[in-house]
Amino acid sequence: MRTLILIALLCPVCQAQSVGIRVIDMKGQPIPKQPILVSFFGERLAKAADPVHLETNVKGEATFNLPEPAPPHLEVQVSLREDQWHCACWLMTDTGTVLKRGVVQAAPHESEKPTFSSGAQPGRIVFVARPFGFFERLFYPLIKE
Repeated sequence: MRTLILIALLCPVCQAQSVGIRVIDMKGQPIPKQPILVSFFGERLAKAADPVHLETNVKGEATFNLPEPAPPHLEVQVSLREDQWHCACWLMTDTGTVLKRGVVQAAPHESEKPTFSSGAQPGRIVFVARPFGFFERLFYPLIKE
């Protein structure tokens, strides 16, 4: 009986830590079916961990488990179409920050602010993208090289 109680108490420690990624627009609407690449870095890794390939679901979300032991650094890249979105879609951060506070990575734009609360949450990375405006879509083919 004591063994079962001990296992139940230690079970949360045994489980792999998961990290959620969400890709949304400035209004908080999900951006589904977007490819995501997650890589792990750090000197504490016993062996090189393979990168994780993900895709956002209909809610604009994807989840992955951290390898054991947890790597000290993460690199996350979302591949949005460059002719449709402004996005700061590359992030390199320490794993502890993501697990303790979470990270929000928003597309820079001086005049337009998100119309929703995009506060960071522990264990989550949120990418906020801004869609091209009408004239940006119209003239993008002319200025692209």
